[in-house]
Amino acid sequence: MENPNCGHESHQPSGQQNIISSTSLADVVPGNHMNGSGQVNSPTVAFLEQHRLHLDRVLQTHMSLQNTTLSTIMDSMIKDAVKEKDEEIAHLHIALNQVQDFIRNLEQTIDDAIRFARQSILYVNWLLPKLDDSGSSGSSNEVDHTGSNQEVEIDEMNAVETTHPSLICKVCNSHSACMLILPCHHLCVCNSCGTHLTTCPICNSAKEGLLEARFS
Repeated sequence: MENPNCGHESHQPSGQQNIISSTSLADVVPGNHMNGSGQVNSPTVAFLEQHRLHLDRVLQTHMSLQNTTLSTIMDSMIKDAVKEKDEEIAHLHIALNQVQDFIRNLEQTIDDAIRFARQSILYVNWLLPKLDDSGSSGSSNEVDHTGSNQEVEIDEMNAVETTHPSLICKVCNSHSACMLILPCHHLCVCNSCGTHLTTCPICNSAKEGLLEARFS
């Protein structure tokens, strides 16, 4: 037996069947309604626009978080690199200071050696005339040639070493004579008087320079 309803639907026009089908699909989605021309009405457009804005906000938040993370990583890497370079520069400064200290100590050692050599030369030049005088005195006194000359020279050297710190300036007669006049090599003036002299107070020869004589 045939269904009366089926028979009724089969006799309906095709246009009415399409309208019923479209109306049923529109009723499935809440708020999804079409107007008479078949276009989606404003509630559906508003829903889609809100969904799009929500997706945009989520995407922007994700991108902002990603940029912040990358910026933090880059800042950390840059700080580590700068710190490493600063440590290298600090080590180089320490090494440079050590080299400079070594050079200063070496220069001081060289200066001390040169000053000692000059003082030794001055002392020898000052001592040679004394030894010559002591040799002549030994000959006039008929000193025995089997060693007496050596004993006189040694005694004279000891006497000179004992008395040379008490040499008095020939100009002021108060300060110790510590300056050697060049080129005559007379040790006869102090530092303050020697700078103002133009001639040696002993031999009156022109002064060309001064050298300080130090005896330890």
